[in-house]
Amino acid sequence: MTQPSSLGGILEELSDAPDASEGLRATSRELMKKLNEKRFLLVVIGQFNRGKTSVINALLGEYVLPTGIVPVTSIVTTLTYGTEKGAEVAQRGMKKVVPLEELPLYVTEEGNPRNGKNIESVTVFHPSDLLRYGVEIVDTPGIASVHEHNTDVTECFLPNADAVVFVVSVDPPLTLAECAFLEANRETIPKMFFVLNKTDMVQDREREESLHFTQRILQEKVGLTDVHFHSISAKLALENMRGRSGIEELRHTLVAFFREGKEEALTASVTKKTLAAINREIVLTELEAASLRLPLNELEDKIGLFGAAARKTEQRHRDNDLLLHGEVQRLIREVLDEDVLCFKEETTSLLLVMLDAFLAKDRTMSGKYLSDAFERALRKWITEAFRIWRAKEEEKLRSLLDGIFSRFTEQTNILIAELLAAAAQLFHLDLPSLATDEVLTEKSSFWFKIGTEESFLDSLQSSVLRSLPCRLSRILMRRRMRVRVRDEVDRHCGRSRFDFLERIEESARVFWRRLDEKTKEVIAGIEGALQEGELARTGSTAGVATREQALQSKMQYLSERRERLEHLYAT
Repeated sequence: MTQPSSLGGILEELSDAPDASEGLRATSRELMKKLNEKRFLLVVIGQFNRGKTSVINALLGEYVLPTGIVPVTSIVTTLTYGTEKGAEVAQRGMKKVVPLEELPLYVTEEGNPRNGKNIESVTVFHPSDLLRYGVEIVDTPGIASVHEHNTDVTECFLPNADAVVFVVSVDPPLTLAECAFLEANRETIPKMFFVLNKTDMVQDREREESLHFTQRILQEKVGLTDVHFHSISAKLALENMRGRSGIEELRHTLVAFFREGKEEALTASVTKKTLAAINREIVLTELEAASLRLPLNELEDKIGLFGAAARKTEQRHRDNDLLLHGEVQRLIREVLDEDVLCFKEETTSLLLVMLDAFLAKDRTMSGKYLSDAFERALRKWITEAFRIWRAKEEEKLRSLLDGIFSRFTEQTNILIAELLAAAAQLFHLDLPSLATDEVLTEKSSFWFKIGTEESFLDSLQSSVLRSLPCRLSRILMRRRMRVRVRDEVDRHCGRSRFDFLERIEESARVFWRRLDEKTKEVIAGIEGALQEGELARTGSTAGVATREQALQSKMQYLSERRERLEHLYAT
């Protein structure tokens, strides 16, 4: 059994290893964080029309996600625990709450063909006990769909999975496309559950034939042996015939796994990601070693070719910088500014009503006593109104900013993967060792300090007001108080907007600086490895031999950690 402490120990070693690159050390620290947070993604995958989404609905015990006989799911949809049922849609860096009945408008091919609405993700909240164990269930678009982009979406999301439920059905049995998908991705999936759906469509004998055929094909084509299938009918389960549907056995298996095996599976998932990070480091070391074996003129040509590829990557990276700036400015313009304006209008109206109620409470009070009482009341009203609003606005902006950052993190990861692949191809290295997973997992550091630093204008009292009759004095004071209410709300809205704006822009600068550092780090790592080789090649033979020995020592260090991890994973 894999022990988290052992994995944590290796990650701790790598995070401080003197011979490791800063990239490997940073990735090790990020994976240690993931291991400690224990967030687990169970991803449901299968060919279109296998009934993946119906299986999820059956597990939940009701129709939650949209289904159909044509390819339906087009957007990755995550189900997470919530005391109230609902959904949240992330679109163009913004998030909004939508009723469950409107989900088809966002997650289906009919309601959102080819994701023309630019939906980034959909989260559904549900009180199912399946989701109480820190588990999130993910519905994905069907593979081998007539809509090719659906398969692309699923394959891009798959590296995030900590476990997979793979759904097939009795008619037709397993296809070559499904076999190819499993064969290509089986090494990246730590834990798999297999489901044979639609068993209500055939007799028991035909179901057994389909099951044995599928198991045999998995062994012959994919190399998977002793695969256990849960034979179910999601249709019967949703028609209140759960006893005949087989869904309870699957549910029991998943609950037992969540209670007892989830931590082990999460450890296995992090182990694979750590192996991928070590493999990237090995590639850089192999690049330098390969450069030492090339004739100098050939090495210089290859360095030039890689330099051209790196410059293209840098340009695309700079383009992303401009796009990120645009997204942040749109967040400020379309969310922050609109929210501030709306809050300003609503709060001003509310406080004016409260002012009238305050004045009506004691009609005999005037002069200094009335002014002092108003000062105390206004301070309380302003403080409470802004405290509540600013806390809610902070959470909203943080969530939206995280959505923007997530998209640009993914794009940067793609650029890095393509650059590593180009280097490997130039120097004829083993491309599978370049598999990328979580090069970056940045979240925003957005925050806003809510305090009671409000300062008020000087007292309204004047000798003129004090000398007037009580009734006239109250009328004039009411007018000035109303102006004060508007001015104070406006001033505090302005200060709040400035503080939010400053924090958003600073968070974006910090986030981009980290992305920029990561991209430059990868480019510099590859170019540095090649330049070290070039420098050694222009020196003495003894110098080349010394460098080869140092690289061999580093490779041995990395290989030993990789072997330890592989041993842990196999145990």
